[in-house]
Amino acid sequence: MEGRSITYSANLLPMLHRNAAKVTGWLFLAFAILCLTGCSSKTSPWVHFKIIIDVEADGKLYSGSSVLGMQFSNRKRTGQKGLYHFGTMNGEAPFVDVGDHGTLFALLSVNKNGGFTSNDMIFFIPINSLLGSRSSDLVIDMTKLSKMVGEGNELSCLEESPDDIDCPVLARFENINQPTSIEQVDPKDLAQSFGTGVKLKSIRFEITDEPITEKITAELPWLLRTPELEDGIPVRIFGKIPRGVPKEDWPFSARMHDGFFKKDYHF
Repeated sequence: MEGRSITYSANLLPMLHRNAAKVTGWLFLAFAILCLTGCSSKTSPWVHFKIIIDVEADGKLYSGSSVLGMQFSNRKRTGQKGLYHFGTMNGEAPFVDVGDHGTLFALLSVNKNGGFTSNDMIFFIPINSLLGSRSSDLVIDMTKLSKMVGEGNELSCLEESPDDIDCPVLARFENINQPTSIEQVDPKDLAQSFGTGVKLKSIRFEITDEPITEKITAELPWLLRTPELEDGIPVRIFGKIPRGVPKEDWPFSARMHDGFFKKDYHF
C-alpha cells in the first residue's frame, strides 16, 4: 500500500501543477481583459519644484532651498464617475542657516486660518499658483507643469492675510539637537525669534529639473533615530501628546511629526 501511495502521489503532482498553471493563466487573462475593457489609466511626468527662502540679517542675505517632486496617475473604470488618483510625493523641508542667529525651517505644511494643514498641501502650491486651481485630472495638471521649467511665484508669507494658504509654516529650534524645543515663527516678525535686524525677504518657488534634495537628515540627524519604546509603544521624538487638552491648546511640538520635515509618500 505504501508503495502504491507514493506512485499515485508522484503521478498526481504534475497534473496538479498543470491545472494550477492553467487557472493562473486564465485569471491573468481575465484581469487583462477586465482592465482593457473596464478601466484605463494614465501617468503624468515627474514634476520637481524648488522652494527658496531668503532672509536678511546683519546686512547680509542668507538663502536656503530644497527640491520636492511629485507624480500622479489616474484610473477610470467603466460606469465610474470621475477619476481615482494615486501617486508619489517626495521631498524635504527647506531651511536656511542664518549664521549666529540659528536656522529657519519652512515645514511641509501651509498656514490656514491660524493653524496649518497636513503635509501634502504644500505639494499642490505649484498647481494652485501657476494653473489657478486643481482640475479634475491631476495628470493633465502635472503635464502642464512639466512644461513650465523656470516659472514660479513668490508665496504669500508677507501679506496681511489670515489665510495664507500658500505660505509654509515656519519654525526654529531653541536647541536644534532637541526636537521638543521647536517653536513656530511669525513670517512677518522673524526678529522676535531670531533677534534684532533679522527679517524674511521672501519665500518663493519655481519649477525645476534639479534632482530632489536629500540634506535635511544631516541638519537634523535625530530624524533617523529609532524611537524608544514605552510599554511597547514608540515614544514621539517631539514629546507626548497632552491628554484631555483641546488640540488648539497643545504646545507647538505636540502637533509635530517627522512628516513635516521629510516626506516619501505613496498612495
